Order: sequence, then structure tokens, then C-alpha cells
Amino acid sequence: MKNAFAEVQVASARFGVNSSYLAHADMLQIKMAQGAKPGEGGELPGYKVTAEIARMRHSVPGVGLISPPPHHDIYSIEDLAQLIYDLKAANPIAVVSVKLVSEVGVGVIAAGVAKAHAAHITVSGHDGGTGASSW
Repeated sequence: MKNAFAEVQVASARFGVNSSYLAHADMLQIKMAQGAKPGEGGELPGYKVTAEIARMRHSVPGVGLISPPPHHDIYSIEDLAQLIYDLKAANPIAVVSVKLVSEVGVGVIAAGVAKAHAAHITVSGHDGGTGASSW
């Protein structure tokens, strides 16, 4: 399938995630964590919040934005399975992937993700980075 986007992420804050965003991707990736700052959530410094980004995130240009570390609707493998199901309903042709971070016990978590019917699992290393990473 050739869509507008090869892969899109569904992160904890769900900024910019809507039906059009989901429908125009070949892969939908649920980002459970990131390697650079696991457990800390995301941060977009104010100087990077342009007018376009502010509009998409219902914010104000120049104001820093913070994403919560957890998905507030995922507290179990069953919750994750429900999100995977919902994403498949939004775009039946797309592959649904789940991104985990490399840490102790990731194998057990990955087994649960597979049982939740993710088609693809990515394990991110500790040295991955974001624009706001302190590393």
C-alpha cells in the first residue's frame, strides 16, 4: 500500500492523531516508551513550537509542550489489545506496531504485546534520542 506516510506514531499525548492521520499510513506504531528518556515522557521546547505545530497541538507558538510518560488508557495487555484493535479498525490495511524500550524484563513485555496481536514489535535501545533529550 502506498499512502501519504510510511509510518506514523501514536504516542502518549496523541498530539495530531486523528482519523485522517491514521488512514493515510502504511504502519501505525504505538510508542510505549523511548530510549533516550524512558519513563520521563516527551518534551518539545518552546523555541521549536512553530505556528503549525501549535495549531496541530491546540497550543500557542513558543510555549513548551510536555507529553505524559504513560498512555493513560493503557494499564494492561488487554488495554493495549483494545488500542491495537481500534487502530486496525481505523486503518484495516496498515500494520500495527508497538515500540518498547530495551530494559530488564522487555522479553516478557514483548510476549504480552505479541498476545495483544501487534503485527510488529520494535525494541529501542537506550541511546535513542529526541530533540529535547538531555543526553
